[in-house]
Amino acid sequence: MKFNIPLELFNKLQIPFAVFREGKVVHISQLIKNLLGISLSGEYAEVAEVFGDSAAAIEEHLQEVLKNSYAESVVVCSVHSEKIPVVFRTIAVEENGELYLLSFLEPLSNIKRKIKSFAFMGCSIPGIIHNVSNPMTVVLNKIQIMKMKGIEPDQMTSLITEIRKIQDIFDNVSLKSIKEMKNEEGTIDINIIIKVNMEFLNANSYVKHKIRKEVVLNNLPRMVRGRFLDLSQIFLAFFYIIFKSVEDKGDRFIRVETGYKDGKVHINFSSNGVSLEELVESAIEKVLLDSNTYTGCFVEKINLDWTFEGLKHLLDLYQVDLDYGTKPDGNYLSLGFIAEEMTL
Repeated sequence: MKFNIPLELFNKLQIPFAVFREGKVVHISQLIKNLLGISLSGEYAEVAEVFGDSAAAIEEHLQEVLKNSYAESVVVCSVHSEKIPVVFRTIAVEENGELYLLSFLEPLSNIKRKIKSFAFMGCSIPGIIHNVSNPMTVVLNKIQIMKMKGIEPDQMTSLITEIRKIQDIFDNVSLKSIKEMKNEEGTIDINIIIKVNMEFLNANSYVKHKIRKEVVLNNLPRMVRGRFLDLSQIFLAFFYIIFKSVEDKGDRFIRVETGYKDGKVHINFSSNGVSLEELVESAIEKVLLDSNTYTGCFVEKINLDWTFEGLKHLLDLYQVDLDYGTKPDGNYLSLGFIAEEMTL
């Protein structure tokens, strides 16, 4: 195939893409093969041979590209008997007198999760500013005291502690924003996922003041392979489930702890709330990947819409072990992720 657009470069950048010419599939990247479970047999394959039941919608999309040089469409693709809506963004490229259609693919659930994540961060800004103002007030008061009485060791220690709180908040906000915008795959500390997202959760006064929370981040093997946005979504979805389980309690308590067992990095949730069975089933089994279903719960309290779109796909993608049940004083839920091997 004579084609000067460097396909190898796209592959190295981990961009899911496909190339079409004269209504046939010329090339598909490895990421698409992995995502959709398809293969390309022969240099020029029929669209139906590669994409199956989605062929008609894709061919219609390609016709639109031929008319306008660019098109963006959502095509529902079958993945292991499930339906996943995928966004096709396609441009027409002329090379040596030949017209190629270069299409970039992304699951719609990924796009929606990005939008929800940015909305989550935006809604959290007032709370974060409020949380920063508290230690800042302490710092200013301490400075005034030191001006009046002179610098004292205990005053300086207290001042440093408050400044570090401020630094911590800014570090968490910056890390979540940068990591989720880049959306790169890499080795990630599960403790950081929890620490950063708890900062945003605590930016809301209801979460911060109406729920007793205990977070224990153990220094055990805690590295997993994945994307920051994906792991954040999984954590937030199950935090919501635990959150929902204590809705009707007078004294609401949630515990989050990390652990390691049998090659798995664990996030362990527990609360003094009700049984989780219905909540988990609603989140995983009853919400389809191509649905537009939002829970709507606590919107009036936390000013956020929560969604479970794409959650089942993420759990399958990361091969997450899920265990949950009841105990005498409440419930428990455990997520097990494959631990990344680390070389010292």
